[in-house]
Amino acid sequence: MQTAVRINKRMLNAIRNLHTLGFIHRNIQPSNFAIGSQKADTAIVFIIGFSLAARIELDSNGFEIDVPQKLPSRRINTLNLMYMSRRCHSTLNLTRMDDIESWLFSCLEMCMMDCLPWKKCFIASEAFEMKKEFFFHQRKLFSGINEGI
Repeated sequence: MQTAVRINKRMLNAIRNLHTLGFIHRNIQPSNFAIGSQKADTAIVFIIGFSLAARIELDSNGFEIDVPQKLPSRRINTLNLMYMSRRCHSTLNLTRMDDIESWLFSCLEMCMMDCLPWKKCFIASEAFEMKKEFFFHQRKLFSGINEGI
């Protein structure tokens, strides 16, 4: 578990660095990361697979400007349904938060194999409904925690 957490933190750092450069990846999944060949405690995690990456426009406050950037329809079929963000299912413009949502799914799968209920789902609309339900229950859980503070 400790190794998975360390790798997940480094994956997030790679995503943050990509976002800092003004790009979103739009296809975050474990297979799009590679671990450098250094000692395990200092190994660098590299982000790869930029075929769907897109430049993002930021305003002076660092907020994304909504610029249409549809995924090419022939490329949507290559996305891994298990890690797709909810906005990707809805064919909306993807943002930095979509990269983070896909990273979250990757983290959960790495730390607890088979924990994602939509893992064995092959119908995109069913997977999308399961993901919405997943976030609905998380919101309920954390709102209950906040009320107790």
